Formats: sequence, structure tokens, C-alpha cells
Amino acid sequence: MAAAYGWAGGYEQGLSCYRQGRISCAQQLLREVIASGQLKGPSLAKAYFYLGLCYLGAGDETGARQCFCLAREAAPHWEPDPLEMAPKAMRLWKAAGGRH
Repeated sequence: MAAAYGWAGGYEQGLSCYRQGRISCAQQLLREVIASGQLKGPSLAKAYFYLGLCYLGAGDETGARQCFCLAREAAPHWEPDPLEMAPKAMRLWKAAGGRH
């Protein structure tokens, strides 16, 4: 699916799907873009972060925590916007080493 958009378009489309509440679409696109190996640093961290939010929205805290840890590894100094984080997401982000 992401291939239809190109990796950059798939990344933006994945974030857009998440913001529209289309979680399964967002998960698929973000997984494909991450797997492409084209994202680096903060872009990769953001993709992992949003994928983690998708997992959290589906009730998978373990998957969310893993994605948040991968986001921290991809860009240790990157931080998500705290206004985009529900309290449960904030708790898991902190558990993954986030500073907020």
C-alpha cells in the first residue's frame, strides 16, 4: 500500500490516517514505510511513535511500549508533542525513557 504513495507519501499518508482515526490504515502504511528503511532519525522516531499510538488504540500496550522504545533508539533527543498524547500514552512514553 505504501508503495503506491512512495515512501515519503506513505509516511505522510500513514500519519494522516492516524489523525483521521483510520488506525488499521495507519498501521499498515507506517509498518511498510518503516520496513522500507528509508526513514532515519526523527522521521523514523515519529513513525514508530505513531505506530505505537495505533497499537495503544487497539489495546496492545506491549506493542505500543516496544514502538516507543524503538522511537527512542531511532532519535534519542526527539520528543513527541505532549498535546498529542493521552495520559495513557504519556505513561508508556515515560516508561520507554521519554522525558515528558
